[in-house]
Amino acid sequence: MIIALPLTEDRTVSSHFGASAKVELFECDPAKRLIASSQILVPPESEPCSWIDWMSGQGVNLVLAGGMGRGAKQRMAEAGIEVLLGVPSIEPRELVQACLDGKLVPNDNTCGGEHEGHGHCHEHHHSHENGCGCSH
Repeated sequence: MIIALPLTEDRTVSSHFGASAKVELFECDPAKRLIASSQILVPPESEPCSWIDWMSGQGVNLVLAGGMGRGAKQRMAEAGIEVLLGVPSIEPRELVQACLDGKLVPNDNTCGGEHEGHGHCHEHHHSHENGCGCSH
């Protein structure tokens, strides 16, 4: 399983997917709740909302983000990528490990949407029906 975190320039989790500068990809074993490796990449496209095809090509299964607009979220779903929004801005590796351990409880979609539901990476159950409707 590959989990992607959109990051700001200073390597913190971006509060909004559309304002991201780079992505950290974590290769994980959800059954063992282990992070095998990680790498920070700058996608070739300059606009984050055009990163979806690139992320799909990288094998991304799940994106953890602070916020994301309805359109980007829909395009992620169409590409087979799940999205968990409202994640806290903590150290990226700690965030992914909390997800794998089933201890990640997201808050509101920081893009202004409603509560995005709970998800546990190791169980891979997510419910995300609400979005903010902004352009990203």
